[in-house]
Amino acid sequence: MSKQKYCQTFNKQIRAFFKQITQIYPEIKEIKSLKGKLNMALIADETIAIKHFNTQLVQKYEKQILSQDEQFFLDFDLTGTVLADLNHLKGIYSSATPNTKVCIWKYCKVLTLLSKKYATL
Repeated sequence: MSKQKYCQTFNKQIRAFFKQITQIYPEIKEIKSLKGKLNMALIADETIAIKHFNTQLVQKYEKQILSQDEQFFLDFDLTGTVLADLNHLKGIYSSATPNTKVCIWKYCKVLTLLSKKYATL
């Protein structure tokens, strides 16, 4: 798969993730805001999300994400980055149903693997 295809697949998956999360938690304005910012950023540069996800999350927390270490949702801190609003996932995860937690982990792992592959091409 080409670098462009990995990027397009990543963008499709991250948009699907935010669509699901905003449907489950419509009251969390920061997640809606991040979804809107993401869509606008991807219009300007389709690689921006995958690059920031890789540098600000994957490079620091890959092992925790791939092993589904729940401590990840307590440890990660994106304050001061363009992904800072993702810090609200901590509260979402802690109050999520078991099925929602499974869904969150699936997206985290897929996004991690896609961004890692993209970065190595």
